[in-house]
Amino acid sequence: KMDQINVKVVKEISTGVNLFEAKEVDFAPITSEFVSQYEKSEDYKTRPDARINFLRFNQKNKALKNKNIRKALALGFEKQGITDVILNDGSKPANFIVAKDFTFTPDGEDFRVKYPDLQSYDADAAKKAWDAGLKELGVKTVELSMLSRDEDAFKKVSEYLKGDLEKHLPGLTINIKQQPFKNFLDLESKGDYDISAAGWGPDYQDPMTFLDMWLTGGSFNRMEYSNKKFDDLIKGAKQQADEAKRWSDMQEAEKILLTDDYAIAPIYQKGEAYLQRTNIDKLYRHPFGADMSFKWMEIK
Repeated sequence: KMDQINVKVVKEISTGVNLFEAKEVDFAPITSEFVSQYEKSEDYKTRPDARINFLRFNQKNKALKNKNIRKALALGFEKQGITDVILNDGSKPANFIVAKDFTFTPDGEDFRVKYPDLQSYDADAAKKAWDAGLKELGVKTVELSMLSRDEDAFKKVSEYLKGDLEKHLPGLTINIKQQPFKNFLDLESKGDYDISAAGWGPDYQDPMTFLDMWLTGGSFNRMEYSNKKFDDLIKGAKQQADEAKRWSDMQEAEKILLTDDYAIAPIYQKGEAYLQRTNIDKLYRHPFGADMSFKWMEIK
């Protein structure tokens, strides 16, 4: 059993891999460029996650206050290339904000069954919405900044999004603003951005952990989104004793957020690829909340 765990904090994935190879660490996350190198190794593992990465659209920005512009941005990028090529770590395209294989009815039905896909990639629909939005704004071009984190995966995904959106939406310019995580959170919390390449990991095993952050004036809303019908559904669900009605209210609220308002744009549900020594046993990985528990872990 463990009396002590030592953690090395490193920004570059390659540094962690080198430390693993040198037997200085026993666990290291990896990204796509290392998967082919290690996927046949007995140390290589993958696992699904319930975290969702998505784009926030800050409606303080005049262009992003326009629903058609948000719709164009939400539908105008292809997600499979992000998960299969850039990440290649078990992540899956997400057309939703409440994670798949995360919450279930007493009968075992996934929250995702009713609306499995709320925002699918559609280049034609994106272009049509874009043209309509530009006309409504009375402009021919739109320039937006994208706030992103400075870790490897975020850098690559942000560059991909910029390229794909600019290709599908003529007249769009996206300027990427890479920031260390602390600065990223500070700027996002102040609403000092246009688009934010954000993410959310659930704190508890219920759809509400993904949904109530979008309430009007909520501390994690951070983008001046407001919809009374959404608010009423979420507030009602918080007080609803009938589990089936509560479930339905949350599903309808998610639909409003994503297909009525295009308030955010889900990108992918995260997976994780990592290296772990084969002599480690009972290292518990949580689907929500903290990532790991070490209390049961043994070295064999």
